[in-house]
Amino acid sequence: MFKDNPIKFVLGILLLAIVYIITGLLGLTLAVPPGYATVFWPPSGLALAAVYLFGSPICLGVFLGSFTVNVLNSYDLIAAGQGSVLWINALFIALGSTAQACLGARLVKYAIGEKAKLETFREIFKFSFLTGPISCLIAASVGASTLISTGSIPLSNVPFTWGSWYVGDMLGVLVLAPALILFFAGKAVSSKRKIYTIIPLVFIFVIVIAGFFYIKNKETDIQLAEFLADTEFIEQEIETKIQDYFQESHAILSLYKSSERVNEQEFQVFTDHIITRDMPSGGIGYAYVLRPNTESDLNIILEEEGIGDFRLKSMNGDHSQICDPYCVPLLFLHPPNLQDKVRGLDLMTEQNRANVLRQAVENKELKISRPIILSQSKKKGFFSALPIVMDNDNESKVWGVIINAGSFELLFDPVMEKWSAKGVHMTVRDVEEDEIVYFDMHGKNMNENFQTSYTQELAGRLWEYTFYMNNDYIYSNVNWNIWFALALSLLFSFLMSVF
Repeated sequence: MFKDNPIKFVLGILLLAIVYIITGLLGLTLAVPPGYATVFWPPSGLALAAVYLFGSPICLGVFLGSFTVNVLNSYDLIAAGQGSVLWINALFIALGSTAQACLGARLVKYAIGEKAKLETFREIFKFSFLTGPISCLIAASVGASTLISTGSIPLSNVPFTWGSWYVGDMLGVLVLAPALILFFAGKAVSSKRKIYTIIPLVFIFVIVIAGFFYIKNKETDIQLAEFLADTEFIEQEIETKIQDYFQESHAILSLYKSSERVNEQEFQVFTDHIITRDMPSGGIGYAYVLRPNTESDLNIILEEEGIGDFRLKSMNGDHSQICDPYCVPLLFLHPPNLQDKVRGLDLMTEQNRANVLRQAVENKELKISRPIILSQSKKKGFFSALPIVMDNDNESKVWGVIINAGSFELLFDPVMEKWSAKGVHMTVRDVEEDEIVYFDMHGKNMNENFQTSYTQELAGRLWEYTFYMNNDYIYSNVNWNIWFALALSLLFSFLMSVF
């Protein structure tokens, strides 16, 4: 048709590409989560009909249209630093779509001829069989292979992606291609024949789309309910983990309250017994609240422990400040390998720790610091202070503090490891500082439509937990109602094409 007119040929390619893009973007609204393939893909029928009617050279329009649609659909990969994945996916998916249209058109021409009227049962059956089940194997296979090769989908999700792609392309071909071929057949096909064929196909198309959106909305509601139920389980596990962390400090507090004096050996034996490998503690210790009138009590402790070279240390070097109203030097620390190095370290010489200690001593209750960088691991953590309050002469007085350095990774990783594998990820934010202190976002393609948050007050700090769902979670919670709907849609479309 365009052989003798290059301008019409170029315009035809551009027009086909534009229509392909428009119908492709509309087709993406019918995507079965997580969106790599759709329940109905009109461009597959458009492409096959165009190549059949106007010849193989027009397939360049199919390639340009498919390439553009896939770039637009996954453009966010560039922002995520995966631009090469975007271009590779778009290129090979476009090649698969183009090859499918060319092969389908060639098979139809070979079996039926170049001017199909789709009037006899034999002609209709050949068209439906060759364009649907046979040719549509190409794009689905090339597309799914490309996505798994670039790491866009995990291997376990290939059957779902391939099946969605294959069925969507078949529906597009069986519903749209016959209508377009008959519409452009000219006088070779009567107007009555066109009406009797095209109108039922359009009717089936409307029914399929309406049914899909109904089922899709139901599936979304079900998946969201399952997601929220899972996040409640995660919240309970996190709460248990936090209570385990606090229990370490409270156990040592009980030790001090039940004993007249706790020496270093007793402290180390006890802490070694209560702290296990899966505890979130990055180091736990006992610090003395040193006031101007309590130096004699400290000297007794040092003498009993055989510590003769004790001196106050500052976080920044030599200690020069006066203990007024008090200093809080560290005496015992678990693990003990760092104890000699930090013994005598006045925790009041560092502002963040000093703020927490001051709140704990003055309020006589457990307090947690804002996010800090832990000295040993250099990772984000927090610092808790639990005062040891003793009654003396009808007066409650804080004479010691149980300090505990907690790691956000040690606290949350044991909980999130198994949930991350299922496709649920979490961020934790310190609300007052507006700082993300923990994130487990190693999965790809986070679905912002599926997220929920809750806040928790912990010893003077407010933490916000936000849970996200990614495509792995969606794949693992596929409900086969959508597949049942797809099968019925395919059956109805095939029967309408035949009869």
